[in-house]
Amino acid sequence: MSNDRHSTEHQILHLLHTQAYVLVALIIVAFLLIGVVYSYTTGQGVFAKLFSSERAIDGAQIVIGDDAPNFGSVSKIESKTITVSNTGSEILAISAALPSCECLSVTLPPRGIEPGKKEELQLTFDPAKSTKGKQSHIVTLTSNAHNLANFDLVVSANVK
Repeated sequence: MSNDRHSTEHQILHLLHTQAYVLVALIIVAFLLIGVVYSYTTGQGVFAKLFSSERAIDGAQIVIGDDAPNFGSVSKIESKTITVSNTGSEILAISAALPSCECLSVTLPPRGIEPGKKEELQLTFDPAKSTKGKQSHIVTLTSNAHNLANFDLVVSANVK
């Protein structure tokens, strides 16, 4: 009888230890959940960065001010400027601007665009190098932007 009683006591102690571990694990999970909920609702606390909309964006990020410049009716050489912004965390370098027509030329900024800054691209349209009538052309911008390394800028004009 003594061995059976000892075995039963050992099983009870083992069960109590297991329940204690489970209880500790549940308490830890509860505290983590409280921390996450607190950070989410208040924007403060250990987990606040997980829910922040103001996190710095990694790398250069390109934003084009007007993605469809329209020259309208053109009978002589005309130029337009396009604003290019860098909303990222690194310098934005536009390495190439390739127009689909000899009638378009692009002047790039002389240097990279610093994070949080804007620069102007100059587009020049020469109607003498184009056909008459309404038309659209593409300028492909190539950059180190993480969000959009290649961007097609559609340019329209009506050559008179």
